[in-house]
Amino acid sequence: AAVFAALKDVNLTSSRLVGSDEDETRDKPADKPADKPDAQATPTPSPTPQGDQSGAGQRTRQPQSTAPPLSPEQQRDLSGQTEKLMGAPPDLPPIASPSAKPERVPEPVPGAIMRAAVDRSTPLTFGYEETHLPVLVDSAYFFRPSKQGTNAVVFAASDAQSLRIAGFIWPGNTERLLRGTSYVIDEPTGRGHVVLFAEDPNFRAIWRNATRMFFNSFLF
Repeated sequence: AAVFAALKDVNLTSSRLVGSDEDETRDKPADKPADKPDAQATPTPSPTPQGDQSGAGQRTRQPQSTAPPLSPEQQRDLSGQTEKLMGAPPDLPPIASPSAKPERVPEPVPGAIMRAAVDRSTPLTFGYEETHLPVLVDSAYFFRPSKQGTNAVVFAASDAQSLRIAGFIWPGNTERLLRGTSYVIDEPTGRGHVVLFAEDPNFRAIWRNATRMFFNSFLF
């Protein structure tokens, strides 16, 4: 339901999914490595003495082709080969997948416990005393921070501390794309609010640290 609310056509929240077509930061060019120059350097040509310009320029000519003319049979064979090449199917590029663009699209996480920061000033987090909370990440749906609502639980944007507490994540993909995203969003809509949880807060009835937020979402 949270993914559905973040779609542009539905627009129940100003948050967008990381790597989606509506993600404003998805198409930003990545930083180029410092050890890879943009163009290959070419050596500077040596100057030609002025006395040799006229003679050398006149002596340097393109060699003329000495190949014999093609016979009518050879011309027909060449024409047939050209028609076959023109009728051949073009070489199509491979279908792009999330694995082909690890810098933009999150890979599905098979279940990991990540460290999130809690905004204790919002009614959603009433009763929470800790400033950080272990949360479950069990999908590839990462939400950009809301521009109009309250981001009650977020992942730190700084890489000073690892977000992973336990579980498997994709190196170079999960933690990098998860940083700076929101886990719980309170979005005012009309006369009410839309509350988005990035993952199921009642997952298998064993993930109890989000149960209080679940009840706060419809009690306050």
